[in-house]
Amino acid sequence: MTMPRSISSTPILKTASEPPLIDLQTAIEVWQNESEYEGALQLFLDQNTDTLARLSSSIIDKDQPLAHSVAHQLKRVSGNLSLSRRHERQVKLDTPLRNTDISHGAKLIHGLQDCLQQSTLEIKKYLERKD
Repeated sequence: MTMPRSISSTPILKTASEPPLIDLQTAIEVWQNESEYEGALQLFLDQNTDTLARLSSSIIDKDQPLAHSVAHQLKRVSGNLSLSRRHERQVKLDTPLRNTDISHGAKLIHGLQDCLQQSTLEIKKYLERKD
């Protein structure tokens, strides 16, 4: 499949040791439509403004079922949107929370917070590139 002209086939902000924040090539291969993908990214931003706060408070409150539910939802959506680095971090968080190891989940939340902020900024830049 040929990449649309408005999307680079080079992953955004990829370092040698980490996956890209947004893997556009994979995203377009999966979604098959750039406009639909952009709409899904915007919906993701709109619907997840308080997700990190919910995840953090559920970990602080030691509410393992809620913490796992929120982490799993983020993992699933990050994978579906080809937010590769975010998805990788979510996998690392989801496993201990699924296994009721909330203290290990608390240790991972800080790295996830940085990644969530970076990927949110990248999504916004990507969506604003047409304006």
